[in-house]
Amino acid sequence: MLPLATPALSADANLQFQGTWNAFFWPLLLLREQSDWTVPVSLEFFRSAGGFSTNYPPLMAVVVLATLPVLILYIFFQRYFVEGIAASGVKG
Repeated sequence: MLPLATPALSADANLQFQGTWNAFFWPLLLLREQSDWTVPVSLEFFRSAGGFSTNYPPLMAVVVLATLPVLILYIFFQRYFVEGIAASGVKG
């Protein structure tokens, strides 16, 4: 049963990682020290550090760096996503 469930489990693992990686509200409430902040919380404070103006070039560079782990994980698990889509289209 486990080999047939591998595409679904890998998709779930990727979505769980992405949800945890992008968590904002809960870490914002709980984490007080700057060294413990998650990436989205750090991005928000990085964005608002300039006061009323936002310096977009450094902000966009940091956003690209923040999306790299999710993109790399997707590239490694892409094969399992394709297998899951192909297996779901088979009638039998």
